[in-house]
Amino acid sequence: MTEPLITMIVPYYRQPNMLRKQYDTWGAYSDAAKAAFKFIVVDDCSPEPAEPIVAWSDFLHNDLQMALYRIDKQTNKLESIAFGPWRSEAEALIESWRNSALAG
Repeated sequence: MTEPLITMIVPYYRQPNMLRKQYDTWGAYSDAAKAAFKFIVVDDCSPEPAEPIVAWSDFLHNDLQMALYRIDKQTNKLESIAFGPWRSEAEALIESWRNSALAG
């Protein structure tokens, strides 16, 4: 896989259905779009961890460049988003502030 041009940072807290919907949306992107993106999910110590969703989604959409980070103590959405850029090698960042999937 090529190095992504864009990293999307997605904060996660107790919304497994929204995260599943986002993965399905991202999985429907064209091959060129998938190659350009890396998705970083930041789990803000959710009582419903993102890890099982990410593991299942990686199985379904193994052509996506994904990373999951779990923060050990609950913070706020702004801190969760700020956590992601330190893990990006891309030239550009998109920070997902709202709980909505990007249109494909």
